[in-house]
Amino acid sequence: AFLLARKFQDRFSIPARVEFDELENSPAERVSSNYYKSLGDSLQDGRNLSSIHMDTYNFIFEKLSALTSIPYDIRTYMEYQSIPIVRGAVIEIYRRYDEFRDLLDPSLRKLFLRTKCPICSISNRDPESFCFVNTLQGLVLYSDCCIHGKYEQLFSIDNSTYIDMNTQLRDLTKGVLIAHEKEQNKRLIIMCDGRDWSGEWALRMHCEGMRRLGYNEITTRFFSPTIVDWSGGKYSKSVYLRNSNYTGFEDLASDFNKFYNIYGDRGFSTVITEVSRWVDDPIRFYRNYSNDYFKELLG
Repeated sequence: AFLLARKFQDRFSIPARVEFDELENSPAERVSSNYYKSLGDSLQDGRNLSSIHMDTYNFIFEKLSALTSIPYDIRTYMEYQSIPIVRGAVIEIYRRYDEFRDLLDPSLRKLFLRTKCPICSISNRDPESFCFVNTLQGLVLYSDCCIHGKYEQLFSIDNSTYIDMNTQLRDLTKGVLIAHEKEQNKRLIIMCDGRDWSGEWALRMHCEGMRRLGYNEITTRFFSPTIVDWSGGKYSKSVYLRNSNYTGFEDLASDFNKFYNIYGDRGFSTVITEVSRWVDDPIRFYRNYSNDYFKELLG
């Protein structure tokens, strides 16, 4: 994203900046069965886990910003879900539940939205535990907590009720937000994602979802090359975190701190130089790369 921003800034002589969306809503601490606390609500040594993980991201962003002269902002998920345009889009989608569940989840035909206990912040990840009712004010959300029992909350455009959107809802509402910000601020906003977000997902769920919500202009997106493992499958952080199946260089590539301890600034600069070549040459950008490619590159 930083290198693309620099490319656009140099090419068109206009200022550019990067905005990173933090996902501190991701599950972290399992409480019991289907109940959990998010990264933002789980504490370790007096800090939430999200802020601990962000130490590494902040280190990387500072180095990239200094290297490219591109400023950056970090938007937390809490901030994102609080934006009225985003909340309004969620309410509209849920008011047309039957229409959008078939689009966003054709297999299970469910829209996944979670809340968290207003007392202890525990969430229930079981979709069967969640239900909603449409009202003139917004949505009345019903869920339960393993400690404090059942609860209900009004979710509206301008109140403070927290919602945790799944990937499909978050992606679609981000398109809605970008469309509004683009019109309001008269600027080009580009989403940068991995290539696994492209193809059927982008065309079917995102573009079709935007069309159904009344937007005729699709979101401008760049999809970066996918890093694949020895089998040709997407290099998965989930596999690493859950099963620790990666060893050797794959283990280093899964953990920046381990990578940096071994390769330091030389390794960091080598990777940045390589990615700069992708940005400069579409032939290099529109393809995938293996871990072995980077292993040989780093020597």
